[in-house]
Amino acid sequence: MKKYIILALLFIPFIIEAQETLSLKKCLEIAMQNNYSLKISRNTGEIAENNVSRANAGYLPTLSADASYSGTLNDSWQENVSGEKISTSGIHNQTFNIGTNLSWNIFQGFRVSTTYDRLKELNAIGELDTQVSIETMIASITNEYYNYVRQKQRYFNFEYVLSLSRERLRITETQYQLGARSKLEVLQARVDFNADSSNLVNQQQVVLSSATNLKTLMGSTISLEEQIEVDTLAIDINSTLEYNNLLDQSLNGNTSLLTAARNTAISELDLKIVRSRVLPYLRANAGYGYTHYRYGNSSTKINENLGLNYGLTLGINIFDGFNHQRNMKNARLEIKNKELRYQELEQDVRAGLFETYNSYQNNLQLLNLERMNVAVARENYEIAMERYKLGSLAGIELREAQKSFQDAEERMLLIEYQTKANEISLMRISGRLMEYL
Repeated sequence: MKKYIILALLFIPFIIEAQETLSLKKCLEIAMQNNYSLKISRNTGEIAENNVSRANAGYLPTLSADASYSGTLNDSWQENVSGEKISTSGIHNQTFNIGTNLSWNIFQGFRVSTTYDRLKELNAIGELDTQVSIETMIASITNEYYNYVRQKQRYFNFEYVLSLSRERLRITETQYQLGARSKLEVLQARVDFNADSSNLVNQQQVVLSSATNLKTLMGSTISLEEQIEVDTLAIDINSTLEYNNLLDQSLNGNTSLLTAARNTAISELDLKIVRSRVLPYLRANAGYGYTHYRYGNSSTKINENLGLNYGLTLGINIFDGFNHQRNMKNARLEIKNKELRYQELEQDVRAGLFETYNSYQNNLQLLNLERMNVAVARENYEIAMERYKLGSLAGIELREAQKSFQDAEERMLLIEYQTKANEISLMRISGRLMEYL
């Protein structure tokens, strides 16, 4: 019974600290629900979607109701041709009106249909803006997720290096007691051990900062004080990306290019709206109401009207001070600017893809070299340690071998992370970031 109690007590800390292990996909799913910037972008996109309506474009008539009251209070002086003078004071005339009014632009030179198409394009841009926010969020979280993996790997490497320094210190102290090592070597071994301990403590803070950044990007309800765990300690890299495929996908699916194309289409619709202003327009109006007149000085004391009024207006803008020509010219220039902007963005996409892909390929080659170098540095250290145990190698030389091994590990981790960052950038340029979900 005592044995089971002791085992239970040993496992209590692990039970208390047990928590959900986060995968990259899980982090992204949490962010899709909680990220604040994404929520704002979605709300903005919903506004653009709500604006796509026939009423907002002008297809539907407008109906209003109103009531009004007015009055006058006057003094009057009159003189007839016969010379008779008549004066009246306190003449109070009153008018009360209540009714409904219907107004409908039947035809406006195709402006209504063009405006409706323009609202659709604005809605499409709103969706693309939301897509940009999603891509930005995915890129940021993916980068920070693998940065956290890298920092955890570095932490474990520092732990391993510290264990090597601890073993060196133990061997040095034992050999010193046997008279095989000097006091200076013991002190140097302890200095190196303390330095490695300090590095481990500093790295612990780096891991904490990365975890905090990751939780902030997710917008999750996970407490900032709570530790998180990820489901991998390896940076998986897709080494099969091909330039030609990425280029085709970028030219057809890059979000910035798609947005630029939509902006060009909007400018073309703006030109159609300007053209429609010189076409005839037809408007209909109708009203139904009640009017009450009360006269203070007249043969008619009260006059009431109840009925319908209606009418059609057909018109055309003949001359507006050459504003139409100016607006047409500006609209054509705006289309040209949007086309130039698209070409500029396409050039930037091509250049960014080319540069990032070259960096991606170079890093893949460097990564293979660094992985081999780590294996060589590890073997070199193991041989140095055996020689140190035999007393045929100085402590400073063992430390140098240990430092070389540690530096090789650091370079490999850095190249792994940089290669993954290149991969994420390539996926974003080509519009493929959603594949991480």
